[in-house]
Amino acid sequence: DPSWWHQSTQHMAYHNIFEGAGSYCSAFLLYLFGKGSYVLIPFFAYLVLFFYFQYPIKKEWDRFLGWFLLLTSSCLFCYAFSIDSFQLSPAGGVYGVVFARLFLQSFDVIAQKIVVCFMMMISIIIVLQISFFQLLQFIRHFFIYALQPNSVFAYILYAAVFILRSVVWVVSFIVVKIYAILSGAMVK
Repeated sequence: DPSWWHQSTQHMAYHNIFEGAGSYCSAFLLYLFGKGSYVLIPFFAYLVLFFYFQYPIKKEWDRFLGWFLLLTSSCLFCYAFSIDSFQLSPAGGVYGVVFARLFLQSFDVIAQKIVVCFMMMISIIIVLQISFFQLLQFIRHFFIYALQPNSVFAYILYAAVFILRSVVWVVSFIVVKIYAILSGAMVK
């Protein structure tokens, strides 16, 4: 779509729902936040639910803080891991570069990545208001149940693994035979 960064001498049609406004807005967000701007999509969905159900702001202020921290940490994540935004702006956007210069300049490269991942985990805990320990405990209980030999899920899982193993074996056998035929034909 045509925007500030994509211009053409020929008239180009817009391909998004909001046409020019959507094109310029997305280009601006990518410039400002880099690929961290994709965090704004679930944030705006949360805002819709917030205003629809009329949550009191006194009970939800911590989630707004969590969304701000998640946006900041995702921009810093893009900066620390050099994830560029389609060559429109520096990695992490202008926002990520400014915060990286403010906060991450005293850390080495590995420590930057650890701090950014830790910030992201904290922000996800604040936004979802769930502990990772509870989530890991749920996953553990699920696998304990799933791997019991008499559960229905275990039968389905065993059958799926058996079918997948058989398919992989047949495909690898066919590929080896085709390779042997083609390589033998090329040698002669």
